[in-house]
Amino acid sequence: MLLRKCIASVRRTLNNEQYEILVLDLGHDKTLKPASDLRIWRYSPPSPFAVSYNFLAKHAKGEKILLLNSDAVLKKKCVESMLTELHDNVGAVGCQLVYPARSPWAGLVQHAGIFVRGIPPDPGSAIITRGFQQSNVLSLQVVEDVPAVTAACLLVQASAFNDVGGFDEKFINGYEDIALCLSLWAAGWRVRYCGIACATHLGNGTKGTTGNTATALEFAGQNARVLRKQLKRWRVTLEELQQFMP
Repeated sequence: MLLRKCIASVRRTLNNEQYEILVLDLGHDKTLKPASDLRIWRYSPPSPFAVSYNFLAKHAKGEKILLLNSDAVLKKKCVESMLTELHDNVGAVGCQLVYPARSPWAGLVQHAGIFVRGIPPDPGSAIITRGFQQSNVLSLQVVEDVPAVTAACLLVQASAFNDVGGFDEKFINGYEDIALCLSLWAAGWRVRYCGIACATHLGNGTKGTTGNTATALEFAGQNARVLRKQLKRWRVTLEELQQFMP
């Protein structure tokens, strides 16, 4: 049901655009049929987000790719607003994400850009998304450069995505979107947050994305180690990232 709502919102939002929807179904909706605007791959073993997104991006034909979780629903003019920001050296654009009506936090902001204050679980560190505020707060309806945005709803230039090699598949369902954005910055691309574009996102509704039996804490530890190594490779310091702090 979540996937079908997501697809329907894409069709409503992009009815005047040329587009193609690519779906990697991990075995949860076997009745979903291919269509003229819809290609489907079915893969029973679960795979992490980075692997799934890279697979779909490899098969995408367009110059612009919208990465969208199956539990997200686009609001009116969401993609249109994001497209206006995706030009020149802007490699990726994210939008404001709001919790849907079925969530305990219905109507509150879930994501409005990502700001990095250290790498958890380091003392005093935090990954800040400016969440749990009302969506009509003017300070969240801005358009600005940010260190990173979530890949739950992320519009990228295919050339930029390919330039940095897509998502690093050493991440397991965490930090891969932050790492992608930071790799874009390191390669000379910019990352933008478009606060006038909005979608709802349930969160944790995209199931079956990992076949690893490690606990969430073990994932977090591995992901933090990989991110630290990536920052060193890109010669990006935490002090530089903190200059973006809201």
